[in-house]
Amino acid sequence: MATFLFRTFAYMPNLPFPSNNWIANLADAFWREATVAQIEKDFALQAIPLVINTILDKSADFLSFFAEQIEALNLVHHPRFVSLLYQLDMPEESISKKLREALPDDIYTILAEAIALQCFRKVWWRQRMK
Repeated sequence: MATFLFRTFAYMPNLPFPSNNWIANLADAFWREATVAQIEKDFALQAIPLVINTILDKSADFLSFFAEQIEALNLVHHPRFVSLLYQLDMPEESISKKLREALPDDIYTILAEAIALQCFRKVWWRQRMK
């Protein structure tokens, strides 16, 4: 039984996920609001104050706004940053590599996109499994 479950879940990532086009999905109010709610929830669970305006109409504006918000929090130096990555279920090694290779001006943009993608994945899978 355990082997069957493991194999079933091992193949789930092969299900269609809009990975190349996930940002375009944020233009839809449902996906944007659900993703923002997930982001706010994960930040709140780590006692990191964050409120994002969900009225923004375009996904690019959302990501820019989110990057500005986490930069204002100085998130990469926040004492709960590693705990937040764990809460988000983000692979610390891959995000660390991206941040090390990034130009200083791009760090929060890269981080905002990675966090939004992970939260979008959570929302997408939740909808998929309903």
